[in-house]
Amino acid sequence: MVLAKHYLDVDEILYWAGAVLTIIAVASAIIIPLYRMLKKYGEALKHTQETLEEQSGINAQYQQLIDESKKDRAKLNSDIAIIKRATLTQIKLEINKIADKTIERGWILNEECERIEMLWENYQPLGGNGITTRKMTDVRTLPIRYRASSKGGTKQRTTCEGEK
Repeated sequence: MVLAKHYLDVDEILYWAGAVLTIIAVASAIIIPLYRMLKKYGEALKHTQETLEEQSGINAQYQQLIDESKKDRAKLNSDIAIIKRATLTQIKLEINKIADKTIERGWILNEECERIEMLWENYQPLGGNGITTRKMTDVRTLPIRYRASSKGGTKQRTTCEGEK
């Protein structure tokens, strides 16, 4: 019976059972909240990754729009340059046509003077220069002739010079 007493000591069994239960309770008190916290963190991390993937898609769409806008702007700038050159050429041709005619004639009508000065005001900012500039200088020295009904009794200019 001594052996039975040694192996079956109820106090000792209760002590160890209590110790094991205490360890399990403490572990449960730590592990269960820690598990719940890690589960929430995992869900938050998953949501953040989904949001980042969605934002990445949106950023790709915006980048595509920006790239298309740059292409559109380049095309627009090219079109503007073409229109500018075409406008410059048309104005230059008209100025030279009037200048050649009036220089050859040796005088300029008031209406021609006004028209050529208006054209010149638009020609210069577009980058016009060279031979046309020399022709304008020559035109501005020509005497002006008025049609009978054009100026009535007002003071008349003698040469074609632009507004100053």
